[in-house]
Amino acid sequence: MKRSLPIHIVGTGGARCHISWEALEVIDSCDVLFASERLRERLKGLKQDFRVLKRPISDAIKEIDQLSYKKRVGVLVSGDPLFFSIGKNLVEKLGRDRCVIHPGVSIAQAAFAKLKLPWDDAGIISLHGRGLKPLEYAITRYKKIGVYTDPQHNPATIAEYLLSREFECASMCVLEDIGGENEKVRWFSLGEAVTEKFREPNFVVLVMDADDATFCRRRIWFGMPEEVYTDEKMPITKREVRAVVLSRLELMDIDLCMWDIGAGTGSIAVEASRFIPLGEIYAVEKDPQRIQVIRQNLLKFDVRNVIIVEGEAPGALELLPRPDRIFVGGGGKGIGPILNKSVAALKQGGKIVVSCVMLSSLGTVCNVMEEVGLTFEVVEIQVNRSRNIGEGLFLKAQNPVWLVVGGKN
Repeated sequence: MKRSLPIHIVGTGGARCHISWEALEVIDSCDVLFASERLRERLKGLKQDFRVLKRPISDAIKEIDQLSYKKRVGVLVSGDPLFFSIGKNLVEKLGRDRCVIHPGVSIAQAAFAKLKLPWDDAGIISLHGRGLKPLEYAITRYKKIGVYTDPQHNPATIAEYLLSREFECASMCVLEDIGGENEKVRWFSLGEAVTEKFREPNFVVLVMDADDATFCRRRIWFGMPEEVYTDEKMPITKREVRAVVLSRLELMDIDLCMWDIGAGTGSIAVEASRFIPLGEIYAVEKDPQRIQVIRQNLLKFDVRNVIIVEGEAPGALELLPRPDRIFVGGGGKGIGPILNKSVAALKQGGKIVVSCVMLSSLGTVCNVMEEVGLTFEVVEIQVNRSRNIGEGLFLKAQNPVWLVVGGKN
């Protein structure tokens, strides 16, 4: 069987000045070079057979694959080949053994170097073809954010989004045409950036105000006190129970879809949002007073990925997307039909956690789980809270709560 020649994937940084001596030697040794139209224009003067990368990328990969059995092929990419680049696609489709990676200076690295800003505490994201969801995730975690933009998600759009979230103290640097003839490096307030026009391509660096960053990262945590959710006398899942529920839901991926049935004050939904910031949480609640409290808590904690579903389950579940995770915190006499509907909708590999405060409900839940063939276990939680009242320790025992934890394998 005829073997292909190595396919060289070369990072060119932001411009010719960023290309290493090793990379230049590799480029000179190639018979055919592939690059984007923009990069081809930037690297004028190369004498090889120069071809523009086709769209879709799958077509370009096929052409590269076929040529590599006859000629020495090089693929030139801006920035670093494996950092938000086509290099990942080439390695996945053609195999690691056929690809040789020649690392380059990433655009993010070049940008932070120009600004003389350390970036070991920065988050680097790409909005290219992804929408603003990665930014939603990053602003809750980093003091500095480097953003790869695209024409639809440009610096003005980013500024408008941040202003809508009331991050008025964030400062923005826009680096246009890094390393090119038309390079510009400009700082803006968010208000200034909203009305500005920017040359493509560009890269954005956001430096969050210290108070903003702390506000984002610390305002939601695991098992918050009940009193932060409501001053009103209404049922709420105790913080110790909440912590176990969230643990048992196993919210390991940041883009899961979750149902919170009988959402009450929204405490489970609010805390789950911290773990799945790019996912969607559907808070199902029938009580108008509790719905109002959920709205207040979503506003208070600036939670944007919880959708309130007003209505009674199981009917209210009918049009919801299939979930990866389900928490049932309420159901009463209708717990059987709710569970049947929930388990039927749950995706393969999904988890369901049901909270029970009555033995009769526990029995019903276990029976339904068994009937539908779900693997499950029962966890009993006894919350005993003690308080020092001056003359000694006062112990207040709570009624036990049972969690039925099931998995759809």
